[in-house]
Amino acid sequence: MIFPLADINVHQQGVTEITPPGHCLVTGTGPDGRLRMFLYQGPAPADAGLCGSVVLPEPDRFIAGHPFTAHAPDGARVPGKTQSPELMLAHLAGLAAAARKTP
Repeated sequence: MIFPLADINVHQQGVTEITPPGHCLVTGTGPDGRLRMFLYQGPAPADAGLCGSVVLPEPDRFIAGHPFTAHAPDGARVPGKTQSPELMLAHLAGLAAAARKTP
């Protein structure tokens, strides 16, 4: 599922200590009703700069050991080797950078 910025109920946006350099975060609820951190390339969010999102867990899923999942801009699940949101965001930024370099 693709999430245009206009369809996100934004709770917070900006740069935090876990934001990869050269990017910004939007924390909000997508049209699917799930709370996510959306990662954008650049100083301000724009649909063209979407790198992906990390779904923030519901408390019962977090306790059960399934805290985070990441998704590419097209909505496809991104496999990761970590449950650290900071490392997952860095992974999304790296994947997006690699995709921009591919003709």
